[in-house]
Amino acid sequence: MQDRVISIVTQAQMDDMHEHGGTFGCGEYIHAGEPLTMLWDQRKEQQDAGNKAVHGPIDTIDELAKELGLDADALKSEINAYNGYCKEKKDLEFNKDPQYLFALDEGPYYAFELKVGIFSTVGGMKINNDCQVLDEKNIPIANLYAAGCDAGGLYGDAYNVSICEGSCQGFAVFTGKTAAEACAGKGEFATA
Repeated sequence: MQDRVISIVTQAQMDDMHEHGGTFGCGEYIHAGEPLTMLWDQRKEQQDAGNKAVHGPIDTIDELAKELGLDADALKSEINAYNGYCKEKKDLEFNKDPQYLFALDEGPYYAFELKVGIFSTVGGMKINNDCQVLDEKNIPIANLYAAGCDAGGLYGDAYNVSICEGSCQGFAVFTGKTAAEACAGKGEFATA
């Protein structure tokens, strides 16, 4: 696991998000293509409040590396490689979809130190009421069950953390119990 995650964007990218929105959203919080009209104000507010995770504007990669406590040559090398992926529209490292490759070609730069986290896997395999995994024709696959967020159907495109936090945990307990009962009722558990 890496120690730090840092998102670096250019002034032009920040301006574009402010005016046109991002290329992808975050559930009900941020919609793709919806202008982030408060982006600049919120960034300044965070920086003015002393948020040490918000950096910029910074004119050069060397200055950015110094600000972040990173090796300047290593950072430049990584950015050059990434910019090459952007130019070729092919990410050789992570196979990132080309529509999400945005070159860091010129500053000023902004950096945001992020905390790694995950709410849940939202989607998963389609199940029936017994938590049996269904194939593409909605026929149960023998001896295959899914519970929790490995099972689909609880959410659409968002995990609503603002009004229903913890609901994934409740779903995991309920579907785990349901799957166990279904297995036991069908004699699929080995007994001692």
